[in-house]
Amino acid sequence: MRDARENRTIELQHLLKALLLMVFGIFLVQANQVGYGGPTHASNSSSVMVFANVFCAAGLVSVFILLHIALRVWAPTADPYLLPVMVILSGIGLIILLRLSPELAKTSSFTRAMHEKLSFMPLGYWHFLHIRNAVIVSVFGLWIMSRQRFFPHLSSTSYRWVVLAMVWLLATMMFGEKVNGRRLWLGGFQTVEAVKILAIFFLAGYIYDRGIGIDIHRTNRWRLWFRYAWPLLAAWLVSILLLIVQGDIGPMALLFILFLSVFFIAGGRHLVTFSIMILTLAAVVAAYYTGYPSTIVRHRVDILLDPIANSEVTVRTLWAIAEGGWLGTGIGYGNAFRIPVVQSDFNFVVICQEMGWIGGITVLAAYAILVQRCFSIAAKLDNAYKKTIVFGIGVIMATQAIVIIGVNLNFLPPTGITLPFISWGGSSMVVGFLMVCIVLMLSQEVQS
Repeated sequence: MRDARENRTIELQHLLKALLLMVFGIFLVQANQVGYGGPTHASNSSSVMVFANVFCAAGLVSVFILLHIALRVWAPTADPYLLPVMVILSGIGLIILLRLSPELAKTSSFTRAMHEKLSFMPLGYWHFLHIRNAVIVSVFGLWIMSRQRFFPHLSSTSYRWVVLAMVWLLATMMFGEKVNGRRLWLGGFQTVEAVKILAIFFLAGYIYDRGIGIDIHRTNRWRLWFRYAWPLLAAWLVSILLLIVQGDIGPMALLFILFLSVFFIAGGRHLVTFSIMILTLAAVVAAYYTGYPSTIVRHRVDILLDPIANSEVTVRTLWAIAEGGWLGTGIGYGNAFRIPVVQSDFNFVVICQEMGWIGGITVLAAYAILVQRCFSIAAKLDNAYKKTIVFGIGVIMATQAIVIIGVNLNFLPPTGITLPFISWGGSSMVVGFLMVCIVLMLSQEVQS
């Protein structure tokens, strides 16, 4: 078993390699924008763009070195591979946003609004600030989690988390900010990002408290099994209904998969699990044909079935990916900025077009390592509460990556969830970093 010093040394070696690669990518963005080695954009040669790129490159190195130091202090025996993976994913996201900033500032109403609201700085600069804020929250979180009674206290308040999540959803439905006709934000924070981590805490606490009863009675009488399992099923049903009423399909699918996965490994009967899947599929079919509670389901399924007839955006994404080939067009040579909301929904398209399918495979490999480490750590933990937390985080990361990449490749209907660590969004960045830090903290028990 490796000691603490060796773990952090391995982490630092991979971290420096990843940071060097990301800084080189930002250099390519800068070279393209000032006209060296790429198309010249006269309006983008200003000192603002130079400052933003240099600041982001230096800042990216600084914040991740800070996070590495925090791990040395408060989690010295933590897994050495998760932090370098976070650097690769968040660094690629930063490169993409810095590269898209000049074009989006001219073509995207969203970005024009951001420029008017925040300042004249490019969108990539603000994306780096999201990363910085996420690192600051993570460092503070590591300090809090290093305290001896932190996780035992969390496990004793499981029902509070599901109540808080439902109250937050209801408050968002009534008082939240409207985005594309739906209330998705409350107090500057995207509600679903908070709900998914609260759901993990609830599930872990419930499995820790009553999971043994669910597992023991898996093959026994239904009445005894249901007595232990019904609160879990009820919480899942209420959360899903609230999201259905809210009209947010992506988070609904995310919570559905999370609850179903944890329910199954905790001792859910196969018949119940299969029945839930069939009923959900039937509900989707009914929503498609009836248009209730929203026609958004029908519209998005139609896009999947026939993108040429129903979505110009999807056609543009497919052409952009095809244009990239194996090696890509080169950073700055693509035209994916013409795709609406590319900064949040179609980042993987930009990666495949400008970095090629090799770039896309690299991103897939990074997510595969992240998820594999989560599941491997969960399998080795003895405590049921901590095991369920790490497993739930792995399920969330895997589901988000598979779903949004599937949407970009037109394998799945559009959902509206983000690509972890890469997509634009402060809420998702903070929650994503915090979840990985939880895994890092708990991985110490495996390493020791």
